[in-house]
Amino acid sequence: MKTAPHPADLKVGTNIRTIRMSRGVSQERLAEKLGVTFQQVQKYEKGVNRVSASRLTQICSALDCNLAQIFEGIEATGGSVASAPAVSPAAMRVALLFDSIADANQRAAVQSLLRSMTAKEAPNA
Repeated sequence: MKTAPHPADLKVGTNIRTIRMSRGVSQERLAEKLGVTFQQVQKYEKGVNRVSASRLTQICSALDCNLAQIFEGIEATGGSVASAPAVSPAAMRVALLFDSIADANQRAAVQSLLRSMTAKEAPNA
């Protein structure tokens, strides 16, 4: 019987994916840098396969990050995981695009648009 991935392994995978996406690196490119298949990178990111210490150091080098970022959200005692909302790939892409808007007025306009599109009730005028 196969057991479910440990929450810490899931969090490490999520952190790898988040960092990879924030750097604009594809799974294929990361896999190439690590000398593995992109399917293996997918398994790491989903927590299906645990990531060894040596592979973690390779990932940090490939993504120009540190181990603390990979383990962010995991308590040192007992491996418990702090609950944080998962960020979808689409949300990460929107955030990256938003960060690339240089004009402060345009960023404010995008924020206003998003607020109006997601508001459950229209604010009183």
